[in-house]
Amino acid sequence: MSEVLYSDTIAALATAPGLGSIAIIRISGPNSGLFLQKLTKKSNFKPRYATKTSVYDQESGEIIDNLIVTYFPSPNSYTGENLAEISAHGGLAIVRQILAQLYLLGAREAKPGEFTKRAVLNGKMDLNQAEAVLDLIHAKTALYKNNALKILGGDLSTSIHKIHHSLKELAITLEYELDFSEDEINQLSQKKIEHEIEYSLKALQKLAESHKHGKALRDGINVAIVGAPNVGKSSLLNRILHEQRALVSEIPGTTRDYIIGEFEHKGLLFNLIDTAGIRDSEDPLEKLGIQYTYKHIDEANIILFMTDVLDKNPGESLINSLKNLDNKTIIILQNKSDLDHQYHSPSTVLGLSL
Repeated sequence: MSEVLYSDTIAALATAPGLGSIAIIRISGPNSGLFLQKLTKKSNFKPRYATKTSVYDQESGEIIDNLIVTYFPSPNSYTGENLAEISAHGGLAIVRQILAQLYLLGAREAKPGEFTKRAVLNGKMDLNQAEAVLDLIHAKTALYKNNALKILGGDLSTSIHKIHHSLKELAITLEYELDFSEDEINQLSQKKIEHEIEYSLKALQKLAESHKHGKALRDGINVAIVGAPNVGKSSLLNRILHEQRALVSEIPGTTRDYIIGEFEHKGLLFNLIDTAGIRDSEDPLEKLGIQYTYKHIDEANIILFMTDVLDKNPGESLINSLKNLDNKTIIILQNKSDLDHQYHSPSTVLGLSL
C-alpha cells in the first residue's frame, strides 16, 4: 500500500538538531532497505533488531561512523513503509555526512511532519493521533503528556467512532422503516430513538468538555495579576517564580509592559502575567501598558486582583477597575499587611507572605 502512495524514499534527522550523544536519522520509503545496504555494505538485516555496523562514504570508501541501525520492513513500521533508523554519534559532521550520502543514493529530504503524514495516509494512525504526536513532543507537564498518550493510543478516536456508529445505525434503521410497513418489520419505539439520540448528545457534550480540559493542559491557564500601581504585583510574580523576573520599585508605574512567567502546580501549567497598574495616566507608554492590561484581563482564566491592606473595601476597587468579568475566577489579594496592625486576612486572600 505504501509503495502505491509513495514511490520516493525520504530521510531526515529525527532527533533535535545540535550536539548530543546520539543522533537518530530516519529513512522511510520503498528503497530504505537498499539504501541501508549500500551505506553499510551489509545485507539481510534482522527486522526490528538493532545491528552494530559501520557506514561508509560511497566515493572514498572511508568509514563515517560506527553505529547502530534498525530496520523495520513494511507494514510493521511507524510509517507503514520500509523504514530504517540509524543511531549515530551526535556530532554535526557525522549527521551531515550520513544525510549527504543518503541524498546521494537517491533519498529526498523529508519535509516537516512528513513521516507522520505518511503514517496517516498508510493507515497507521488517524488525524487525532497525528495531532497527539505533536502534543506529546511539546508537552511541558506530566498531565499534558499523559493526555496526549491517551489520544495517541486511540481513546479519542474510539469515542468518536462509537458516536458515529450509533447515529449511523439509527439513521439507517429509520430510513429502512420508511420503505416498509409496520407489518413487514419491527419498528423502533419512540423511547428507543430518544434514548439513542440522548446518548449521542451526552457523549458529544463530554467530548466538548474534554476539549476545554485538553486546551488548558496544552496552552496552560492564564492568570493575570492586576490592580493599582505599587500594590506588589511584580513582587508576587517574583515570589511565585522564585526569581527576579520583574523589576520592583517603590515608584508607582514601574511596570509599563506585561511580563509573563510559567510555573507548574499539581501537573497544570500556569501562565502568570504581571500587568501595568490600572490608573489614570497621561504618559503615552503607561497608557499603552494599561491597554495591554485590559487585553490580558479579557484573555485570563483567573484574575488575581491585588490591593494593599489600607484599602478597606477591595470589592469596590475591583468593580471600579475591571469590566466584563463574566465567567472569570477572581481572587482578591490584600498585600502589605505590616502597614495595618488591625489587619485580618480575609478568606479570599491567598496564603502568601510578601
